[in-house]
Amino acid sequence: MFDLKRSYMTILLCFSGILFLAPTSGDTDANSPVISNRTVPTLWINGKPQRLSDCKGNWSEKNSYRADALSVFVSGKDVYVAGYEEDSAMLWKNGKPQHLKQERKYGYSYKATSVFLSGKDVYVAGSVGRYGDNGDAILWKNGEPQDLQQSSVKNIASGKSFYVEANSVYVSGKDVYVAGTATIIDTKNGYDDFGILWKNGKPQFLYDEDSLKRQHASSVFQLDGNVYVAGNQIKKRSPGSQAATLWKNGTQHFYLTDGKREASISEVIATKNIVYAVGYEYNEGGGLGDTAAMLWKIPSQELKKAGQNTQQISFETQRLSAEKYSGLANSIFVIGEDVYVAGRDRNASGRWATTVWKNGKVIHQHNIEAVVISEAKSIFVSSGDIYVAGHEIIDNNKG
Repeated sequence: MFDLKRSYMTILLCFSGILFLAPTSGDTDANSPVISNRTVPTLWINGKPQRLSDCKGNWSEKNSYRADALSVFVSGKDVYVAGYEEDSAMLWKNGKPQHLKQERKYGYSYKATSVFLSGKDVYVAGSVGRYGDNGDAILWKNGEPQDLQQSSVKNIASGKSFYVEANSVYVSGKDVYVAGTATIIDTKNGYDDFGILWKNGKPQFLYDEDSLKRQHASSVFQLDGNVYVAGNQIKKRSPGSQAATLWKNGTQHFYLTDGKREASISEVIATKNIVYAVGYEYNEGGGLGDTAAMLWKIPSQELKKAGQNTQQISFETQRLSAEKYSGLANSIFVIGEDVYVAGRDRNASGRWATTVWKNGKVIHQHNIEAVVISEAKSIFVSSGDIYVAGHEIIDNNKG
């Protein structure tokens, strides 16, 4: 657990579904700055950070600037990064910002969560909404918003508020796959979460009888006609914490953890022989934020022979975190026999820091004095160069 003997500033970083607490120096009073840090979307190339914005436009001593870089894709010499800045969904191409087309509504926030290139077409997945009101998943193609059918969500909601988010996009030929989550809010009974897979705009719910209506779909990947979606769900047969879950073709699901401790998959990628997944699992007996960065390797043959018995598969589990505390694996990229993973772990200064693993060993870890926290959200490897998108939380008194 966190040591709460000192005063703390609460930073709501819901990027990974975990609440983080960052220390401030000394006590505060009515005349003291409430927030002394700003969050900056950052692109690292071979470990060297390039800040996509200084995030000082609307920043003041009493307001934190919201921004993040959530996805990176490289095509030839062009580097695309998707994310958000304040209330605007953003796409950076070679560092140049573009505000994605959006209908401006007071109080609504837009964000771009995933970018994918197919030929000359640029696809970006994201969402728009505001707390306590309906929100929609969005797919932009070449900057123009495309329709993702959400009428079925409205039918299930039956007049209740709901929020739909698109978390990942993958394109194969003429087929466009999007993975996301619908949250239906019931003020009396809490909420229900449903994983969704859209194919060419048409939704398929991943919910089945083994789920307690607590699902999250964070990533989609397609290979050889098989569509893999990854995330988490709570098992109905042994309710407890959410289990890291992999869906295949929308009908089969495989649990990579037992659900006794909270776990989730952030991204899935497949090769001919192995399906790779990365994410996190809480350490046994761990408290808030006490997680380990995880890598799972599932032989493709195991998924083929499983049939409908989705529980009986064998796979390899690898813990990436060097220490017990606060590791997250958010993204994976595979080239030949080399497996690259990006996320967050403790650095030499004891801070949460952007971390890149190659074949299980740390090859880069961010460590700059002015950076209070940093985290990698996405990784792409091209022509020997390693591109990582994420954010830095910077102490305004130092940087």
